[in-house]
Amino acid sequence: MKTKLIIFLLCSLIIAACSVEVDTPKKGPENSWWLGGADGGAYIKIEEDNKLNDDLYTGVIFFDHDKTVWYRGPFKLVGDIKLNINNHDLYLFWDGEKIHLKESSYLEAVNPVPPL
Repeated sequence: MKTKLIIFLLCSLIIAACSVEVDTPKKGPENSWWLGGADGGAYIKIEEDNKLNDDLYTGVIFFDHDKTVWYRGPFKLVGDIKLNINNHDLYLFWDGEKIHLKESSYLEAVNPVPPL
C-alpha cells in the first residue's frame, strides 16, 4: 500500500512539474502587448499612420527578455486581410522582419530591421 502511495505521489509531482508554464505579462512597454507563446515572442504595438485607409501603419517591436526596442517605424500591410489593428486575434507571430497575420497576410517592416 505504501509503495502504491509513493508511486502515485511521484507520478503526480512529475505531471505537475511538466505542465507548469511561465506566464508572460500581456502588457509591455508603451502599451504594447505580448505576441508569442511559452517558447518566446515579442511585445508589439501597431497604430494607424497619419493617412487612414491606406496599407501603411506605424509600430514598435520590443525584445521579450529586456523590453528594449527591436524595431520602431513603418509597416506595410501585404495580403487581402481586412485588418483591425486592435483585434489581437488576427496576429500570429513576429519573425524578425514581419508580423505574420491570419489569411496569409503580414505587416512587413518598411525600414531595415537592425541585425541581432
